[in-house]
Amino acid sequence: MATPAETKRLEQDFLSGRDPRAYIPLCAALRRQKSYIRGLEMAQRGLRGDPTSVAGRIIYARLLSDVGHYEDALREIARLEILNQNPTGFRTGLHRRPEQSPLLRLL
Repeated sequence: MATPAETKRLEQDFLSGRDPRAYIPLCAALRRQKSYIRGLEMAQRGLRGDPTSVAGRIIYARLLSDVGHYEDALREIARLEILNQNPTGFRTGLHRRPEQSPLLRLL
């Protein structure tokens, strides 16, 4: 578990632009500290600059689920499945029922 000092350093690195992907471990640390709203804010900000990040989308979906926004979390999972396209352009890992999705198990 990240200490408050480590969390603050991650936040400073991310917000300063020194490490634009620091939002991922930052959001994980905020989630462990049950700072869900701050985690959501940082995840949204991070994903604006890194929209195809699978790890970023997963932590964002987890945070959405933590605050009870289950439909929004499912939409994020759907985005992940769309991002998870193979080189031929065909979608992979898509299922008719969302509960069958292997990506949902990550939540």
